[in-house]
Amino acid sequence: MDYEQLKTDLERIAGEREMKYGETLAKVLVRLDISAHLDDTPIKLKHYLLQRSYIKALDWINDSSTPHQE
Repeated sequence: MDYEQLKTDLERIAGEREMKYGETLAKVLVRLDISAHLDDTPIKLKHYLLQRSYIKALDWINDSSTPHQE
């Protein structure tokens, strides 16, 4: 899994990073969906990605020890 690409994609979805030239939201979402189904994706991160809880996924990537906040 490419955590840097995943983090970048999540930041784009969260509005924290601009889309690069030629990038589309559809391409970003496809990459996020692929990441959600990789065998090496940690279970908690997989859950967030499958539920499309992208802000929570980004928070998890930034600090996986932070407990889930409702």
